[in-house]
Amino acid sequence: ANSVSTGSAVFDTALKSSRFFDTVSYPKISFSSETLVFDSEGKLIAMEGELKIKNLSKTVRFELSQFNCRF
Repeated sequence: ANSVSTGSAVFDTALKSSRFFDTVSYPKISFSSETLVFDSEGKLIAMEGELKIKNLSKTVRFELSQFNCRF
């Protein structure tokens, strides 16, 4: 959360404030993927896992529109 960067210093400050992410008390946001979802052609289309913000954890699914695996 401390490294949020939207391209707008004013918006970044608002997101880091206690009204949103409260980065003073909760400096990190984490996501741990548990499941990768592939379509019938083997293309990665989503990932599922636990998103943790401000000590609250939720199971979420992120739909992927683009994925590039690089080594």
